[in-house]
Amino acid sequence: MEGNAMKLRMALLPVAVESVDSRSYIFAYPIRCPCELPGDFVIPHRLKHFTQGVFLPRAEPDWFGRRAYPPRVVLLSQDWLAILAHPASGEETQIVPLRELVSVEYGHFLLLGWISFASPTGIRVLSFNTRTSRPVEDLLSLLSKQWVPSFERHEMTCESFGSALEIKFQNAERAALEREERVLARFFNPGRTRKHRAWGLFRVESREPGDYLAVTDRRLLWITDRYRGYSERYGSILRSAPLGNVIAISIDLAGVGREIVCRLKCGSSWRIPLPANQHSAGASFVERALPCIR
Repeated sequence: MEGNAMKLRMALLPVAVESVDSRSYIFAYPIRCPCELPGDFVIPHRLKHFTQGVFLPRAEPDWFGRRAYPPRVVLLSQDWLAILAHPASGEETQIVPLRELVSVEYGHFLLLGWISFASPTGIRVLSFNTRTSRPVEDLLSLLSKQWVPSFERHEMTCESFGSALEIKFQNAERAALEREERVLARFFNPGRTRKHRAWGLFRVESREPGDYLAVTDRRLLWITDRYRGYSERYGSILRSAPLGNVIAISIDLAGVGREIVCRLKCGSSWRIPLPANQHSAGASFVERALPCIR
């Protein structure tokens, strides 16, 4: 009994951060000051002057014990975004000036989550387990405030095109918008269930993904539940870009169909499929959105 009591007392004693291997952490957590940085990370002194950060744990092991990605830390300041990996990974530290950040993506489907940052040097994707997604969402919200300027267009009222928003996309829009951010134009193409024959024997149902596109007084937003070509019921992907990073929005032909194409800086683009029954609504949205990005 005395031995067990001694072990319990030792377990409750404070443990120095430096003595803990962050590769054992399984939860994401917010970083608000340098003292909350994982002690086994090598953080250059100049990167310790940050506004907020988040720790992302490494991937769960596969059947062979391999892990797809190491623990990482994302730090945000007024002027830059820094991505650092555990020293054992060998990954180089990446620093992206906010003025060069073109777009951001946040995807979550059940426990699968990721954030990605597009800049002139390419796209950096950071995966994480969504069991603790709140610290990531808080960081992205702060990034939006510091990265995206607000435009004065109070004379414009919101116009909606396409179908009425489903509850899933209503909630996704509400979560995406910052306080006092105003939607100027939105387009919604809902997911639809289709029946078709499998091997010519029986009918099966499949659901087409839904797409939401909006211009606010600050950003261009694209929300979809399309993942690897299929509709995912439990989750969505949010992409955002400041209006100043949007070069053009147009309707383009794509094979036998059409797409709404949003061209961004650095040659990147978003391509949103446009069904035949949404051609008119999509064209009206583009016409309404164009004055907002010029």
